[in-house]
Amino acid sequence: MKTTLGMTPLGSAGLMASIGAVLLSAAAVCIGGLDAVHGMNFSENWFEHIQHATLLVCAILCLVTAFRKKHWLWLPGAAFFLLLLGEELNWGQELLLFETPESIAAVNAHDELSIHNLDILISYSKLIGMAVFGTFFVAANALIAFARPRALPALMAFNGLFAASVMTQFAARIFGYDYLALFVVDEMAESMVYLGVLGGLFLLPRDLWGSAWGLISALKVRLFAVPAAPA
Repeated sequence: MKTTLGMTPLGSAGLMASIGAVLLSAAAVCIGGLDAVHGMNFSENWFEHIQHATLLVCAILCLVTAFRKKHWLWLPGAAFFLLLLGEELNWGQELLLFETPESIAAVNAHDELSIHNLDILISYSKLIGMAVFGTFFVAANALIAFARPRALPALMAFNGLFAASVMTQFAARIFGYDYLALFVVDEMAESMVYLGVLGGLFLLPRDLWGSAWGLISALKVRLFAVPAAPA
């Protein structure tokens, strides 16, 4: 038995429970302010574990769709999510606890084995992330509206997660949160984005190429149709 998301009831329950937990944490941040965020510092690893699990499921979903359904356009998606997972795990450093090579630590803002925290990228990494995932949600909305319009109401919830993540990060900066609080809020916001992307992946049509081509063809017909001559 599968739900409208194409998941088993247990999988849907797990996804919704994770989303609910993150949203409750966001509510605590908004209501409790700085003290609440400092009190949540213990849960930083909890947010990171949600991110790791979500990215792994995203990669597995892309791989399964590519090989079982023969829709190879999902393979770059799998590579992208595995790349993100590697970055979040600092390429195994968080699991194996090895030291960062001195040559990398010297140019990495967090002294970690990661690309997005390099000194030359860290100022732009959040903007790049918002642009990439914002593009994903725009494309997902267009494809789902064309190929699976009945799934649009469910997609709205995942759009909301992305919007909430952006608003939470902006609010924390407007309120003047200190570095520790911003770190916790940013980890929570990343969890929101990844969970939203996972939900969007389950709703996307499996034949991405066919759906995208159909959407482009429909737009060309609508935009460039020649009006019929008057009788």
